[in-house]
Amino acid sequence: MRKIETPLKIWVYIIFIFIGIQSIVSFFGKKIGSQSLILPNNEIYESINDLKQPDSTIESKKIAVIGSSLVSYGIGVRGQNTVSLSTKTNHLIKLTKIWKIGNPYVEFVKKDKLLKILKEIHPDLICIQSELVAVDIFKKDEFNYLLSNLTDYSYHNKLRIYSILNYLNIYKKKYNKFNLKSDVFSKSYDTINYTPAIRTAKKISDIEFAFNDLKELRNAGIKVVILDLPRPKKVEDEIYTKEFSTELKGILNLYKRKFDMDYWPYTGQPLYYKDFKDGGHMNEKGRRIYTNWLKEKIIKEIK
Repeated sequence: MRKIETPLKIWVYIIFIFIGIQSIVSFFGKKIGSQSLILPNNEIYESINDLKQPDSTIESKKIAVIGSSLVSYGIGVRGQNTVSLSTKTNHLIKLTKIWKIGNPYVEFVKKDKLLKILKEIHPDLICIQSELVAVDIFKKDEFNYLLSNLTDYSYHNKLRIYSILNYLNIYKKKYNKFNLKSDVFSKSYDTINYTPAIRTAKKISDIEFAFNDLKELRNAGIKVVILDLPRPKKVEDEIYTKEFSTELKGILNLYKRKFDMDYWPYTGQPLYYKDFKDGGHMNEKGRRIYTNWLKEKIIKEIK
């Protein structure tokens, strides 16, 4: 049987149609100011409500931890929005996890207005996962760079469409559950064959959309830190090259200078593949080690 392949010109037509549609959505989305129509997303509604709850009879510190599924798997108990951690002085540290799958920073800031909501709630501390605000994870070649830009372009337009449909009560995005079944390092990520993606520091043009909100948090007296969630030690040895470390230091210095945001690198006991479900998501053992480290870090840094 002869294999039939799609002619190249068809792919060219598809690409031009895609870019045309995205450009039209972008143009009209900006014209009608659709970003102003966006309401808080149901996916984070429970976490926000938990954070709003009044303190218990025991004195407590309210901490919001913003991130991806790495936060969900890396802190406290899986499936719980808020984790209460006791301290030696009979106080509580209440960690509320606010997370979504993938790289949700744009959606958090633009669609959910999360930083503005947190300003009103005024927690004692906001921790933002480093991959959201400072680190890009992708393979460093021209095609993947172009693909990444096209994906971001399309994603911004998707937010505009969602905002209009939400406002008109036509469509409401449903929560997308995420689960890793095994509690040990996945066979599909065999440690011999596993190669971590290259890290680079984010460009200022990719993160400045959140600068006004971060400035408002600083002016409101809310401490914000950039939080590191560790990978297996072998992975960290590979990704923290001299080049990446220099780039990262530059972007972290920018956050410190503009918004007084500190960086909390993980300094606890090394974690290994046995402490993870895959190349980034911690299992129960890794989660326990990391959560204890984070608790002690908060006790030390937040008075």
